[in-house]
Amino acid sequence: MARIGEFHEEMHGFLVSARSNDCNSGIDEEFSKQQELYSKYAVDYNVIVKEGDQYRGPVIAAEEAHLILRGNKDAKILDFGAGTGLLAMELNKLGYYNVDGIDCNKASLKVAKEKGCYKSIFLTKGPPSDMDLLFDNTYDLVVSAGTFFVTKSHPGTEFFAQLVRVTRKSGHICVVTNEQYVVCDFIRWDVIDDLETRGDLAR
Repeated sequence: MARIGEFHEEMHGFLVSARSNDCNSGIDEEFSKQQELYSKYAVDYNVIVKEGDQYRGPVIAAEEAHLILRGNKDAKILDFGAGTGLLAMELNKLGYYNVDGIDCNKASLKVAKEKGCYKSIFLTKGPPSDMDLLFDNTYDLVVSAGTFFVTKSHPGTEFFAQLVRVTRKSGHICVVTNEQYVVCDFIRWDVIDDLETRGDLAR
C-alpha cells in the first residue's frame, strides 16, 4: 500500500527535523507541520500504524488501564491524545465503554467519532489551557498512548497539572510512550517533581 510508505517517509522526515539541533523552526511552526501530517493521513492512520503489528502502544495502554482499574467497567476514562480512537477501541474490547476522548486534530477526531468508541469527544487547539473545558475531579483514569514527549511540539509535562486537575483524588494517570522519548533533554521533569512535592501527584 503506497500510502503506508508515504506516511512513514513523511513522518520520519518530520521527526528527524524536529529532533535536530539544527532545526531553526519555532514550536508553532513545528506544531503546524505535525498537525498537517496527522490530518493528511487521518482516514488511513489506523491501518497504517497497525501494519506488521509494530505499533502496540494502544494495546499496552489498554492492558495497563485494565490492571489499574481492576476490572471496574464503570470507571470513567479520559483518552488524552485520542487521535483516531486506537486506544479507545482497545479499551472497548476489554469492556470499558465509559471513555471520553480529547485531541487537537479535527480530522483524526472525525475518524474516531465514526468508530463510535467514545461517549464524548473534545476538540482543543493544543495548549494546556484548552483543557479548562473539562470539569475538575471527573475521571477515574486518564490514559495516553503515543502522545507524550515525541517532539517539543507534542504534549509534555506542562500538561500534567491539567491531567491531575481532571482526575479524581483516588484516580490514576497512565502515560505510555516509547523509551527513546523519555530521555529527551527538553522534557521538564522538574514540573513532575513540583506536583509531587505539593502532594498533587504520586508515582
